[in-house]
Amino acid sequence: MTNKAKWIPILSLVDEFEIGEIATAIEKNGIYCIDGFGRIVKAANKPTHEKDCRTSEYALRRLEGIYYDQMNPEPYDPLYDQFDRSDEDPLIFLGWPENDCPLLNQSMPNIAKAPKYDLSKDWKDLAVEIAENAYQSNKANGGLSGKLTDYCKIVHEEFVTHNVKTSLGKTPTTGYIQRDALRGSLWWSGKK
Repeated sequence: MTNKAKWIPILSLVDEFEIGEIATAIEKNGIYCIDGFGRIVKAANKPTHEKDCRTSEYALRRLEGIYYDQMNPEPYDPLYDQFDRSDEDPLIFLGWPENDCPLLNQSMPNIAKAPKYDLSKDWKDLAVEIAENAYQSNKANGGLSGKLTDYCKIVHEEFVTHNVKTSLGKTPTTGYIQRDALRGSLWWSGKK
């Protein structure tokens, strides 16, 4: 990449922001892509050929698929967790330069960190306890309820800090925490 501006790919934002927020930012502000020469350029709205994935239309379709997967997760597949496929995802080529990223200018809710917990619990139960404590603490301090992804990030940070692992010996990612422990009826429903 020849540009000096820091590149913020969409792929790095899906764990930090709601999918709908990212989609709205694309619709309102457009999106950039890294072209075949490594330059950051404004992305086209529609593809110019069948395999063109560096367009805002492609980004929105892909985000729709990610949102569907978040709301309808498949059972946990330990093989999927063993490989990092982020370098294969076209969403690393779609995003914004840091100085023009509309999502980075938003303020995140002030969510209080949770206190220490019984680390001998199953990681899913521990995730719910950490998230609930952060939620209650934030509400007691007059804060907003926040977003599910904010709580997933808090849980992940606690897990990294205290070396919490799944039965396969891996620290759960924010996506797995959301999908397997905190989404919908598992914890998040009714919190908004």
